[in-house]
Amino acid sequence: MNDEISTLYQAAKALITYIDKEEVFDRAAAGGCSGLDFHQSDTFYDLIVQTREVVAEIENGAKNEVSDEESDKKVRAGEAYSRLFDALKALAAHVEQERAFD
Repeated sequence: MNDEISTLYQAAKALITYIDKEEVFDRAAAGGCSGLDFHQSDTFYDLIVQTREVVAEIENGAKNEVSDEESDKKVRAGEAYSRLFDALKALAAHVEQERAFD
């Protein structure tokens, strides 16, 4: 895994871990008795799952890489970088647009 993908991968993994540990939400509704009910919208949840899947795919691919051809590795690395970048960009845009909170 090259340095750019590794950096992006580590950032994605850290973001997903933070969202999970800190229970990040993007919606709040009246929960009765002057309380609030915090939850994740379907869109936010789907973006989290998508990003988590790409992170796992890269993690598993790095562990299982057996190809001897350097060009194959570069193509797969480029595809992984592109999918991870797109997933993170969509997740970050949603967090910014919806003002997600923990």
